[in-house]
Amino acid sequence: MHRFEDGLHYYGGWFHFVGSIIAGEDAVDASARVKLEQINERFSMAFSARTNLVGDAFKGLPLVELGFNAHVPWVLLEPEHA
Repeated sequence: MHRFEDGLHYYGGWFHFVGSIIAGEDAVDASARVKLEQINERFSMAFSARTNLVGDAFKGLPLVELGFNAHVPWVLLEPEHA
């Protein structure tokens, strides 16, 4: 997490799911660059069959990795820690 001057916080991450990409390009090219799809001004995401850091439970299964970046405001009642 990172807090920007405008008060928004940056979060990024990924998760895996069992499946395959049946249409469209893989978001990760041969040089491992990720092309995120901008969904709106605060959220982007990418799907790739080039997975990393896969847990043992997923070994040998067809996998897709969903990566995301988000810029979101602080909404919890607890004060934020800068």
